[in-house]
Amino acid sequence: MKKSRLTVATIVAPIAFVSMASCVRTGAPPRDSAFDREGGGEGAKVNERRGAEMAKDEAEMDLVAKLFLTGPRGPRDVRDHTASYSWVSTGRVYWVLDRKQNRRLVVATLPDWQAPVCLSYAESTHAISAFLSSQFKGKFPGAGRVKEIARFLKDAKVAPAASVASPELLEREKFDGFASWLRGREKDRAVFVALCSGVQEYEIGNEWRIEFNVFNQLGGVNSVKASGTVLPFTVQRIEVAETRPPGEFSHPITGN
Repeated sequence: MKKSRLTVATIVAPIAFVSMASCVRTGAPPRDSAFDREGGGEGAKVNERRGAEMAKDEAEMDLVAKLFLTGPRGPRDVRDHTASYSWVSTGRVYWVLDRKQNRRLVVATLPDWQAPVCLSYAESTHAISAFLSSQFKGKFPGAGRVKEIARFLKDAKVAPAASVASPELLEREKFDGFASWLRGREKDRAVFVALCSGVQEYEIGNEWRIEFNVFNQLGGVNSVKASGTVLPFTVQRIEVAETRPPGEFSHPITGN
């Protein structure tokens, strides 16, 4: 019996060694005979679906580039930033470089749209309304989401690299007494702090309204006001106005 066990071990061990060595060389998992007989099984189907999704995504990015780029496409000119907005559950969001204005455009897609739409253009309020309503099932989400909506509007209507003037910004930037922001014409810290009033949200009946300030990349300040209906969730008006000219502040960070 002892000899028999030794013989089995002697036969099996080399086979196992060869199988594992093959996996190490190829980077492939150990193969299952049933998997092979079925022609790839569920794993192959998953890979096919992923490949089809990747091809679809790449085709969509190519279409975005064709519609909104003003020159040859560089590796960073069109970027999928859907993941930057954790609340987006349908469609996609792209940032596209506008070389003529040296700014990023925000472009969005929805499954029922025939083509991508630029949300940064002046006439895009209806498209922004449709996109946001689709994410929140047709109802204004209230105070719990207004900061995220404000940031999205800031990205689309001012720039992704601009910053919402908020208490959170003050907390992040207080380490140097805001000195890095006060290298422009404005030197008064109290003025900077007063501008960081955050997102003000109002709901009256079936109407909502939000207001907030934005530090733009040129060191100026914009006020943003948006309003619409709660149910159904619509965005009916977006106003962006310059309240401080370029150079009033420095802008040491990019986007929030």
